[in-house]
Amino acid sequence: GVLAGGSKAMLVTLPPCSEKLLLKRHRREAFKGVAPNDRIREANQIIARVAAEKQIPLVDFHREFAMDALDEASSLLRNPANSKTEDGVHPTAAGYAVLAKLIADRIEADKLPHSKIVCIGDSITFGSGVKREECYPARLSKLLDDKERPQKR
Repeated sequence: GVLAGGSKAMLVTLPPCSEKLLLKRHRREAFKGVAPNDRIREANQIIARVAAEKQIPLVDFHREFAMDALDEASSLLRNPANSKTEDGVHPTAAGYAVLAKLIADRIEADKLPHSKIVCIGDSITFGSGVKREECYPARLSKLLDDKERPQKR
């Protein structure tokens, strides 16, 4: 969708969380009887509905996660098996790379302008536990810059 000033928006679904790890840091009562991943699924349904209603491009980041592997070393979420941390919420460097590629591919497929991109978010956007150059805005910038440069033959 086109916003005021001619800018364009893109929506991204939320990744799942490792409930086992999340509930070590947050009280179960705070979720008022709804499992954290059920809340995330509800939020993603709202995001998808808004994207469809407003004709805003949507990137389904949630789909990239295998729900039964969130605590494995192969997970795109940080966990003890892949980062020696009980995080379970923030992506790994590989997770950020996947997100950046999904967004870059959507920008290219929809021929969206990308001379200036503003990524709005929280610690998931800006990287928690990864180097600044590994978070998805930095990786996205590099992917888009690489596409703009003529390929050497």
